[in-house]
Parts: sequence; C-alpha cells; structure tokens
Amino acid sequence: MSRISRGSAAGLVLLSLCLLQGCENLPLLAPTGTTIVVVASDPVIALYGESVITAVVTESNGTAVQNGTLVTFSTTLGTLAPQESRTQAGRVVTRLLGGKTAGIAMISAFSGASTSNTLLVQIALTPTP
Repeated sequence: MSRISRGSAAGLVLLSLCLLQGCENLPLLAPTGTTIVVVASDPVIALYGESVITAVVTESNGTAVQNGTLVTFSTTLGTLAPQESRTQAGRVVTRLLGGKTAGIAMISAFSGASTSNTLLVQIALTPTP
C-alpha cells in the first residue's frame, strides 16, 4: 500500500472539490514550495493586550505569492482576529488578542501544503518595557 504525501493529498482534495463545486469557488492557496514566515510587532504583551502578527508569503523563486492567496493562522493561547485572510503583495496581517490567561502563545500560519515557522509571543501579567 502506497502512502500519499501531504501535498499530494491536498491536491487530491482540491481536485475533488473543483469537480464538485466548480474551480471558481475554491480559495487560492499557496503553491508547493512556498515559504511562510510569521513575525510579531510585540514579542511580549499584557493580559488583554495585542500584537500585530504579519505573515510574509513567498514562492520558491523568492517572489510574493499571488494577491488573494488564503492564509490561515492558529494559536495555542489568546485569539487571532481575523483567523484567516488573503495576501496583498505577499503579506497578510492579523492581531493576537491576549485575553485573560498568561503564558506563551505559539502562533503559526499555513496555506495549501506550506506551513510557517512557530512564533512565540508571551502574554504576561505585566509586560517588560
């Protein structure tokens, strides 16, 4: 029995959706080999504070992905608003909202078969200046 890679599986899912719904209704996802790097405006925020999270999305040749490429963010702590957005000039922005729990938020982003680095943002009782 052969194994299907994550990229191949994603391609099969997209092809199936395209056949069922029509390709014009599918989201634009990053092509294979895309690099996603996430950075934070503030690596430490207070409870209920916020940090602007930016994902820079580039194709394997170093150019920005096509405008409108869907990027989805995830976090282990706090809330991301919005959780998904579309690129403009290879960038997409969301906000990490700290909430009431202190700790380390592990934030990442993905599009298609491409996944970002894991970004750490500390949500602290009182942020260090």
